[in-house]
Amino acid sequence: MKKRVIILVLLIMLLLILGSYLNAQEEDVTGFFVSGNKYIKFSEEARMLYVVGNNDMYIIMLNFLSPERYKIFKEKTNDMTIEQITKIFDRYLEENPEMLHEPASLCFLSAMAEIIDE
Repeated sequence: MKKRVIILVLLIMLLLILGSYLNAQEEDVTGFFVSGNKYIKFSEEARMLYVVGNNDMYIIMLNFLSPERYKIFKEKTNDMTIEQITKIFDRYLEENPEMLHEPASLCFLSAMAEIIDE
């Protein structure tokens, strides 16, 4: 349990450092994080890279915080490519424009939670 907490704290610290860097580099950010509005302006390649990072973070968080939901998520996304996951996230933002001002990372969590809850 202690090891999990340490890893989770390190992950959060890494995200904060990355967020600080993005905050210094980008204009359209919410706190430390890129907003949905900024994300939708990314190139296709940049969106996929952003999704890869968020997907990795989501998998790690689920594995530590909710092993049952982690198992469901892994089963439902087992054969999906990153392009598919990116399309799912893009569709989520398109169908929920009221969320575009929110941090894209939080929107990603909501989009992936919908996969589990289907």
